[in-house]
Amino acid sequence: MRNQDKVNNKRVGNAGEDHAATFLEKRGHRILYRNYRTKSGEIDIVSEKGGVVHIVEVKTSDQISPVMPEENYTKIKARQVLHMASLFIAQENRVDVPIQIDLVA
Repeated sequence: MRNQDKVNNKRVGNAGEDHAATFLEKRGHRILYRNYRTKSGEIDIVSEKGGVVHIVEVKTSDQISPVMPEENYTKIKARQVLHMASLFIAQENRVDVPIQIDLVA
């Protein structure tokens, strides 16, 4: 991948995360973390609504991509997000709090 492509992908991804955070906030979520780092990767957004903590994966694409963003949420990525959620629970001592994994595309 060329450097320019990486820069464009990062820009599109950041814009998608900004839109996702706004989307969630308008629906009553309180954003707890953005880009939460674990040893296995990064959780895009962690939010809370109604006593439930939401682990949110954000998928975006540019307008010229023939693939819908949600199509990039593979079984492998789902397993990775689940693992990162378990790390978050341990790191933040959220053992007794309901957790939900969401996808915003």
